[in-house]
Amino acid sequence: MKKIVCELCDSTEFVKEGGFFVCQGCGTKYSAEEAKSMMREVEGEAAPAAGAPAPVSVPAGNPNQAQIDNILVLATTAYEAQNYGEAENYCNRAIELDAMCYKAWDLKGKAVGWQSKIDNLRIEEASHSFCKAIDFAPEEEKEEIKNQAVEELKKLGLALISLRKQRFSSNPDTAELNGFTSDRKVMLSSLLVLLQHGNAVGMPKGYQEEIATMMNQAGVAALQMTRQAWKGVEHPSKKDFDTYLGWNGNICQLFREAINASDEDEEEDIQRYKNLSIALKEPMDLGVCSYTREWNSYASRYDWVKEYVLSDSAVSIRMKEAADCTTKAAEMEAALAEKKKAEAKKAEEEKRQRIEAYWAAHPEEKNALEAEKGELTSKKDRLASELEKLEQEIAAAEKGKEVKTPSEEEEDRIREQIGELRVRRTHLGIFAGKEKKQIGEEIASLEGRISALGDKIEEEKKARDAEVEKKLAPLKARKEEINGQMEAAAKRIAAIEAEFAKDPE
Repeated sequence: MKKIVCELCDSTEFVKEGGFFVCQGCGTKYSAEEAKSMMREVEGEAAPAAGAPAPVSVPAGNPNQAQIDNILVLATTAYEAQNYGEAENYCNRAIELDAMCYKAWDLKGKAVGWQSKIDNLRIEEASHSFCKAIDFAPEEEKEEIKNQAVEELKKLGLALISLRKQRFSSNPDTAELNGFTSDRKVMLSSLLVLLQHGNAVGMPKGYQEEIATMMNQAGVAALQMTRQAWKGVEHPSKKDFDTYLGWNGNICQLFREAINASDEDEEEDIQRYKNLSIALKEPMDLGVCSYTREWNSYASRYDWVKEYVLSDSAVSIRMKEAADCTTKAAEMEAALAEKKKAEAKKAEEEKRQRIEAYWAAHPEEKNALEAEKGELTSKKDRLASELEKLEQEIAAAEKGKEVKTPSEEEEDRIREQIGELRVRRTHLGIFAGKEKKQIGEEIASLEGRISALGDKIEEEKKARDAEVEKKLAPLKARKEEINGQMEAAAKRIAAIEAEFAKDPE
């Protein structure tokens, strides 16, 4: 049997409205020509043949369930493609067919939330959709849906605060400052509605702290921007002066709000107090003022002169708050250091107690390890004593390389003779030429003998050193063996001590 088959959802259920054929599965409209081209044979529509098994009966339930399932497929596809408006429309169609379709309400909450814009937050609407999903979901799925919805609202809120951070960083005006307050109010109230719906759960861990961090980052970025902008103006006007002070005031206020945003991030607040102190003093550090041109009658020209500056009272107020911030940061740092020290001490004591309790409950294991450690320590001491004696033997054997060979001793005797001959020659008078000549010839002969001994000396030294190394070889091998045994013993002793110190938790 031929029927119109929808190109999007494969539904064969159509109604004619205003000259169009409307798919009851996904709501798509087709012209008569388009509908005609979509006609095709649909399997399973003909009467069953004789003897054929009876068709499977459709279970009782929503008669539109197949249509709803098709719409949800389309809604999910649109959502995954980030076509959030289209996804929302599909969800609404599914809800029209079944007001208790929890999957449609859940997906609608996501689609609605991610269509939020700075000037059109739809987080509250998303929260209420999630609440509907929880209401209509099977009991065993309620908790999981709620947890996912809470996480979704958290991600959505952080994404919007991140966008607000970017805007404030480049334009820290009063509207953007107030935007942080209004955004947070809407996000937190929407989240609280969801948290208190059904089984109440706590605020997502770290959520407020992440928001405070982004607020602080926005303040730092805006402070850097305003600093560069001010330095880029050679002679600021009254408008420049007022704009800068307005920006700076908003930045200071944002730091204050970041400090107060959460009570669970004291360590981060220390830096925020420091940032606030810097921002408060910035106008004085930059010498912020405005300039105007006045006629200089003496020089017959217009000169730039200061026009507006911060009043003494304004400077005093800023400097006092800046000093208070510095003091507060120092106090918090000291308190935090003391707190960490106490926590570390407490943790160490608790660890010690756990270790003691563990070994009290495992005496056999403890005794075995202690006995092994004692044996290893004794072995180490014995090896150390042997090693000391061995090193003395090695040192004594090494001295054998310093013993002169027979040829070296002969060379020393010849050099001694040469020395004596030279002394005799120096004492001869000027008329003893013949005798001096004889001594010179004798010295030359002896030096020749020394030169001839050179190769023999080298051979004897090599033989001597080889003999010494032959004696040293077993001593050095034993030393290496002892060092290896001592290293292994020390390593095992360290492992046992680590085992005794290991936290059983």
